Amino acid sequence: MPGRLKVTRDAASNVRGRAGFVARELIGRPTTHVYRLRDAPYRAAIRHPLFDMWVLDEIFRNRAYAIPDAVSAKLRALDHPVRVLDLGGHVGLFGLWFRTTFPDATVTSYEPDPENAATLRRCVEANGLGDRWTVIEAAAAPSEGEATFISDGALSQLGGDNAALDDEHALLAQIFPFLRGKRLLTPKQVTVRTADVLPAMADCDFLKLDIQGGEWPLLTDKRFEKLSAVAFVLEMHPRAAPMPDPLSWVTKRFTRLGFRLIVLPAHGGERVIWGSRT
Repeated sequence: MPGRLKVTRDAASNVRGRAGFVARELIGRPTTHVYRLRDAPYRAAIRHPLFDMWVLDEIFRNRAYAIPDAVSAKLRALDHPVRVLDLGGHVGLFGLWFRTTFPDATVTSYEPDPENAATLRRCVEANGLGDRWTVIEAAAAPSEGEATFISDGALSQLGGDNAALDDEHALLAQIFPFLRGKRLLTPKQVTVRTADVLPAMADCDFLKLDIQGGEWPLLTDKRFEKLSAVAFVLEMHPRAAPMPDPLSWVTKRFTRLGFRLIVLPAHGGERVIWGSRT
């Protein structure tokens, strides 16, 4: 099992000012610091300790969202800047990653967690992207209203109770034993606004959908058939699925809508699914 120092050094390798990153992480005093990314012309707002370093490393060093060639080709063929609908904006690391390939993209991020949303806004401001990146503090849903939200800062999700993320927290505890007893593995309940995002899905070029099980009410809504995106990436969470074979169902759903899929394994039995229009 990797120790905390190694994990921290690995994450710090993604930014300039590595020594400061490591020190802030290991000292353990809650703080948010803006770092210039090492291999991208952007700045990332990172909360210390423990909240964001592993997401930073997952995206920028481990390339969890490496864009497949088929997806990139579809997006480059557009005659206008890519319009990204980012459902599950977290603190903006995916948005920054996407803009390293498509720097003219406009991004609309939905993020219900109040702490995440505040950090996401700081990221947008630090990069001077307020005219091209909109942050909506709401949970992506098929209707307007309010809902219980389980917040741990990284794997937050709508509905359920504090046991809703047990499987993923157990996996994190195995990978990062030093996280046991920390805020990242101890979620709290908050009430958040829900926003009907189906109309926005009918007016985007690229859809990113990673909302910890909240994808199912959207995917099963009949209005999802109006999806305008020429490409998408979905992190599929089988445990929350309302059908016995979620991968088969998702494959059929998107194939009928005219997409060719690339299915990749992810942690905890999840799948990362990329799609591009045929």
